[in-house]
Amino acid sequence: RAAADAGDTTALDGLARKRGDHEGAERLARAAADAGDTTALDGLARKRGDHEGAERLARAAADAGDTTALDDLAQVREQAGDHESAERLARAAAGTGDASMLFDLMRKREQAGDHESAERLARAAADAGDALGLRELGWNRKQAFDYEGAERFARAAVDAGDTSALHDLAQVREQAGDHEGAERLARAAADTGDISVLDDLAWKREQAGDYEGAERLYQAIADTGDTTVLRELARVREQAGDHEGAERFAQAAVDAGLGYVLYDLTQMREQAGDHESAERLARAAADTGHTSALRDLARKRDQAGDHESAERLARAAADTGDATALYDLAMRRVQEGKGGRWADLVRFGLEADGSAAGPW
Repeated sequence: RAAADAGDTTALDGLARKRGDHEGAERLARAAADAGDTTALDGLARKRGDHEGAERLARAAADAGDTTALDDLAQVREQAGDHESAERLARAAAGTGDASMLFDLMRKREQAGDHESAERLARAAADAGDALGLRELGWNRKQAFDYEGAERFARAAVDAGDTSALHDLAQVREQAGDHEGAERLARAAADTGDISVLDDLAWKREQAGDYEGAERLYQAIADTGDTTVLRELARVREQAGDHEGAERFAQAAVDAGLGYVLYDLTQMREQAGDHESAERLARAAADTGHTSALRDLARKRDQAGDHESAERLARAAADTGDATALYDLAMRRVQEGKGGRWADLVRFGLEADGSAAGPW
């Protein structure tokens, strides 16, 4: 005991394990626990053959801050089919701040098809501060296409303080066809800092051809201060046929330092066959420092056989300081057997005026 008072409980642990009488062993184990070492209490709880004694020792360890024995006993009782005792022990552990056993039992009951018990345990875990079980049950119901049950559990999780369940709830409403409800919940989730569900819903609306709905949701993201969503807004406007609106959003993106949005728009116009507009946007992108749009257009025009346009675009990129496209074009011409200025450009590079340099 003197050693334990000095911080060394080894002797007390050893004596507790060796004592043949339960009363003496328990007294020594409690003394060790009072000194901060619950190892002996845990060990005795596992060895006790009588349920009452084992549970008493496990609770004593939990009172000292160690719920391991309670969790272990709950597992043993559950495996033995004594579900009532298992639940009682799990609740005792949760009362000391450890709701993990309630969650484990919830999963076992759910897998066994005892949904009523699973729900009771999930709610008990939520009462102890862990709403993950409710969210998981909601997910299980959604997977089973039980949208009503999924929503009930998601709402219960939200009520328990788990605002991330708003994401799940919005998804359930969307799948059930309640787009207005889904949007309302997504906005509520965004108010808590989670904009991912707004993004998910917007993408779904866009894929379904509801560009107006998609834009409204993307705009809600922009309203939170996230400027990266301007890329999606420009794309949606372009897909809806509002080219002017698309360029307006693209310009807003440029103003926010996102010049690559002009590159995206350039690609869309080129694919749609609007070559003149694509070239204009590529030059605007180059002015922001994103010369890759001009490079890519030059390559595509050359591959399509429009060599004049390809050279014009490559030279435009070179004028901004990026001669990569022009060098690539020169290499292709040389490989095609064309020499002259192309061969000179490959060998000697460019003059300041953009012409091929001569030999020294």
